[in-house]
Amino acid sequence: MTNNIHPVVELLAARMESHPEEFEDGLSHRWGVWMSRLAPFVTEAERVLLRGPVMQDIHEEVLDELMNGPERRAEEKRKRDEEVQRHWAQQQQQNQQMQQQQLQGYRNAMGQYQSHLGAHSQAQALGIGTQSPSQPLTIGAGGKEAMRIQANGDIQIGSETLNEGLIKKIKGALKL
Repeated sequence: MTNNIHPVVELLAARMESHPEEFEDGLSHRWGVWMSRLAPFVTEAERVLLRGPVMQDIHEEVLDELMNGPERRAEEKRKRDEEVQRHWAQQQQQNQQMQQQQLQGYRNAMGQYQSHLGAHSQAQALGIGTQSPSQPLTIGAGGKEAMRIQANGDIQIGSETLNEGLIKKIKGALKL
C-alpha cells in the first residue's frame, strides 16, 4: 500500500480507470453501493485517488463540448427539421388522399342525385308521384351520418356542408 491507501480503494480506482462507463451514473450504478459505503472511511489521499478518473472524465467532456458541441447541436437540429418536414409531407399526402376520397364520394352522390332527378322526371312524365327535387336527397348512412344533396347542389353531411367539413379537417391536421 502506498501512502496508506487501502487495497479496496486501489481496486476501485483501477476499475474506474479501466471501465469508466461502469461509474458514469454515480451511486445508481453497480459500483455506487460500494463507493457510498466507503465514503465515510476513506482518507484524503484515498479520496484524491478516487477523484482522479472522475476529474479526467469531466475534463474530456468539457473539451468535447468546447470542440464539438456546436456541430453536434447543429446536426441534431438538422435531424429534427428533417423529421418535421417528413411528417409534414406525410400529413399533406394523407390530406390529399382524404380529399380525393371525399371528391369520389361527392361524384358518386351526384350520380345518384342525377339518377334520382332522371327517375323523378320519368315519373312525372308518367304521372307517378315521387319525392320533390326541392327536398334533399338522403343517401344511406350505414351507421354514419347521412349525406344529403340539396337542390342547389350543396352537399351536407350531418349539420355541416362538405366544404366546412374539409376546412375543419385541414385546420385540425395543421393544428391551426
